[in-house]
Amino acid sequence: MKRLVVLILSVMVSVLLVTAGCGSAPTKPQASGGDAPAPAATSAGETSTVPQPPSKKVAWVASNIANEFTTGMADNAVAIGKEHGWEVTVFNPNSDLAKQISQIENAATQGFAAIIFDPVAFDGMNAVVENTMANHNIPVITLHGSVSPEAQKLLTAYVAVDLTKGGELKMEQVVKDLGGKGDIAIMTGTEGQTSALLVTQGYDNVLKNYPDINVVFRGAGNWNADDATPLAENWLSSGKHLDAIVCNNDGMALGVRAVLQAAGLTGKIKLYGLDATKEGRAAIRDGSFDATIWVDSYAEFVEAFKIIDAFYAGQPFEKEVMVAPSLVTKDNVDQLFPND
Repeated sequence: MKRLVVLILSVMVSVLLVTAGCGSAPTKPQASGGDAPAPAATSAGETSTVPQPPSKKVAWVASNIANEFTTGMADNAVAIGKEHGWEVTVFNPNSDLAKQISQIENAATQGFAAIIFDPVAFDGMNAVVENTMANHNIPVITLHGSVSPEAQKLLTAYVAVDLTKGGELKMEQVVKDLGGKGDIAIMTGTEGQTSALLVTQGYDNVLKNYPDINVVFRGAGNWNADDATPLAENWLSSGKHLDAIVCNNDGMALGVRAVLQAAGLTGKIKLYGLDATKEGRAAIRDGSFDATIWVDSYAEFVEAFKIIDAFYAGQPFEKEVMVAPSLVTKDNVDQLFPND
């Protein structure tokens, strides 16, 4: 009997030792919008508990490179990636969803260590996100724009300036400048694109509280001056009264500015942009823009590369990072951008 008890105790100790050897260190529970745990070991006995990058290459898959802001985003991706020891390749789908999906798929199969992308569209990304996350143990991050909730929850992380808040800040300034009543036109980016939807949602969040602000026109200027110019010309030639034109970005607002200048309406119709590009800031200073919103893509990429570094270091990271936007007017442009 005594020998049997000793044998049972020996077996129990052995089981406890084996169990302890197979377990991983406890990680912080992941909450929506909170810290994501560090990648864990895939099997017992491995010496490395984190994935190794297949290369030093990172893909930046833009939505487009059609204006000063998106060109600046590409430049920031390359520069900040280099600071973190990564070689960044820039892909430009020219706002074509099918092309962007193909570029993401190719980057995943060509040995890129991470993929950062600004979605061309809110919907339509589910399959490529699901396949990439299931078949490639690399970080995949949306930056600036967002995808559907179903796709978003599969991604490694989401980094963005709060564009809806930016839209709210700008429309609140429009309402203030117009004294709470007036006729406005809203020029959006490419129809259906996430950034345009988010900014415009911010406008509408404010406008629902001001029934005396009448939206006379809504139209897509596709993020660039070339498309914005004829659209603004059509609005002005309609004969309908306008107090302000509110654009989703500075690039389109610059196209509208040229139309207003040609018609002798500078200062008579207020003009608003978004991004606070160098040209946009100059327009604030000379009075041809009434306000813009600072969307800090540099800060977005800093956060994205922090996440990539943490992923491969086996450290926890924030799954959702939001960068605050800032209203830029003639009153604060020199304070915000003293080195222009």
